[in-house]
Amino acid sequence: MPRRLIDIALDELRGLVGSLASIASESLSKARTCLKECSKSTISTIHALTRDAYKLRAEVLDLATEIIARFQPVAADLRHLQALVSASYDFYRITRYSFEIARTVEILECTGCEMELACKTWETVENMMKLAREAILEMVEEKAREVMKLDAEVDEAYVTGLYRLKNSDINRCMVAEALILRHLERIADHLTYIASETVYAVRGLREYV
Repeated sequence: MPRRLIDIALDELRGLVGSLASIASESLSKARTCLKECSKSTISTIHALTRDAYKLRAEVLDLATEIIARFQPVAADLRHLQALVSASYDFYRITRYSFEIARTVEILECTGCEMELACKTWETVENMMKLAREAILEMVEEKAREVMKLDAEVDEAYVTGLYRLKNSDINRCMVAEALILRHLERIADHLTYIASETVYAVRGLREYV
């Protein structure tokens, strides 16, 4: 059976979102290096990645508009397009939060602080990133649901970080870790939004998270 023209267009859109996901993943990885050694060049690199992500997001919007104008998609095709467009925004936001993490480490001069909770949470978020990317690009509901489950772990870590501030003598490292956990919690939320959009695209029903 020959492929439809809209399928080719959606593949192109998926490719752009995949590139955005790669940029988001790279920005998160580089931000993590700042916990050990945060240089001006690293922060500049992450900032450049946010600009690249913004440009790619604009390309996604332009192509999506063209697809709607040319093919007037409905049903599953329209849900697929909407999910990809929504994901492009979420991946872009992740690059912004990655930049804020790096800037927090630099301003508070907390390179080398022991941040066991933040590092553990980072591993969870990176796993969520991998799963969310695969879920949206391959339309795999099972992986999307794994992302949703992991989000609770990140929320719990963030709340734990806040209680530490409340119940202990506050120092610069503790403040930095709490801020970083907040940014990681927001990144996890965006990854959960991507997962939710994937489930919607596959099933046609929205599940609010």
